[in-house]
Amino acid sequence: MIKINLDISIVWVIAIAGIVMTLQTFCSLPYLHYLIFGIYYFLFFFKMKTSIADLEYRLLIKLLSYWTFFILLIGFFSQSELFEILFYPYLFLPFSLIFLFNKKNTIDIKHILKILFVCNIVYILISFYYLLNIFNFVDYISCVSFIEYSGKSMVYSALFAVILFKLNTVAQRLISILAVILGLYFALILGRRSMIFVIILSLFFSFYYNCILIYKSKFLKFLFGGILLFSGIGLIYLFENSDSVVFEMLKSRMNRDSRSGIVEEFYEDFSGFDYILGRGIGGTFETPYTALGESENGLSSYRNGIETGYLDLILKGGICYLFLLVSICFVAIYRAFFQKGSYAQKGAAFFLLVFLCELIPNGTFLFTLRFYLLWYAVFLCLKKECSPSIDVGE
Repeated sequence: MIKINLDISIVWVIAIAGIVMTLQTFCSLPYLHYLIFGIYYFLFFFKMKTSIADLEYRLLIKLLSYWTFFILLIGFFSQSELFEILFYPYLFLPFSLIFLFNKKNTIDIKHILKILFVCNIVYILISFYYLLNIFNFVDYISCVSFIEYSGKSMVYSALFAVILFKLNTVAQRLISILAVILGLYFALILGRRSMIFVIILSLFFSFYYNCILIYKSKFLKFLFGGILLFSGIGLIYLFENSDSVVFEMLKSRMNRDSRSGIVEEFYEDFSGFDYILGRGIGGTFETPYTALGESENGLSSYRNGIETGYLDLILKGGICYLFLLVSICFVAIYRAFFQKGSYAQKGAAFFLLVFLCELIPNGTFLFTLRFYLLWYAVFLCLKKECSPSIDVGE
């Protein structure tokens, strides 16, 4: 009988899938990277032993795990297409990432940074193609797709490395910063507001943590603070007064409301226990607003997701899931900041803080490396014992 080694690092699989996700724009294979995720995950899922004995606040983790299992279970009875539930990147897979973490499969943080280094190099190489074609109207749609999927996965993951700046080698620092700069440039060109928000907020936290909190010198703190202040003023001035094509799309989208119609339909379709319990991982809500814009007869359609992060969590798991998730993140952040957390734990806490801030404008769960890192950050912050030094390898 052939034995399959289930102890292969899940991070390597996610890294490979992330690379495939980046390359898929060239080969039009829409579900290839999700299929790679899914095959490995189902091999791993049968080992669903969430050994959390070495964590603080275990009760919250257990409650969220049980509630996640509940919404995954009821989700299978709310949609007819099983394949869509299992492999669609916003449904079953991202919510079930919490089950991946046990002591045997906890990955050394420096090992993760090495994987991010490889992913960032691939992202940078592919980005050069889009730098040459981004102003070509014919390629605009493919550029948007690249930003929305590959960009969010790879750039947001690169921000994890940027926040943990001191754990990286010189080469890793340069590559991660370049990946983030390219991501910010693409986001500005295409007017992706939520992505700009996440990148700038993460860079601010990284700058504040690595340049102000770490150093004890008041002069250095004053110097870094001044640089940050003048940089912010300079960017605002350029945005308001520049006619550059870099800001053209962002200016046109700055005051555009692309969400309120869908949000109103969400509120109209939800009531009572829907808000408390959610509708499961395959739950949907009626959207006449969308249907009127897409069909001539105006028939109602149904959506299985909403771009507003906290509402998407309520759709699938209700306020119960949202409350447990936010509570765990806040507890992890509190423990890292106020209970003598290590350098890596505090950096991971900043990463979690960015995610919480993003839940209002976006923050939808997606099966990418970024959301693996999200749970890694939670478990890292909640570990009972972690070296106070910079190197916190397992």
